[in-house]
Amino acid sequence: MVSGSIIFEVETPLEAQRLWNAFVKDGHNLLPKQVPEVSSSIAFIQGDGGVGSIRKINFTDAAEPELSFVKELVEEVDEEKFVYRYSHVEGGMFGKILASAKIRGQIHPKRRRWMCVQLCIPL
Repeated sequence: MVSGSIIFEVETPLEAQRLWNAFVKDGHNLLPKQVPEVSSSIAFIQGDGGVGSIRKINFTDAAEPELSFVKELVEEVDEEKFVYRYSHVEGGMFGKILASAKIRGQIHPKRRRWMCVQLCIPL
């Protein structure tokens, strides 16, 4: 069994609050518009985006057949530290290739006037 984690980092000159608002607060509206070839829609099917909410991401036909949709359970929303944590609960590769999928996103300062958006996926 493999252990560890995969970490993706992207640096940007955008301000942390602006990134948080775009990806966390309004991501369900923004992402299908920005990447329509991948995501056809994102909607909260339970809750309003806070802890305990479930959002469903529907993918386009361009995705693999196993990736028609994924449901994510929001586990942590920390607006002061810009931390957003969620897990996949249905769809996608869940139960096929992945036994579980938990993702932790955080926005933090990287260098003068630059922010880092970091996604950590434990294995």
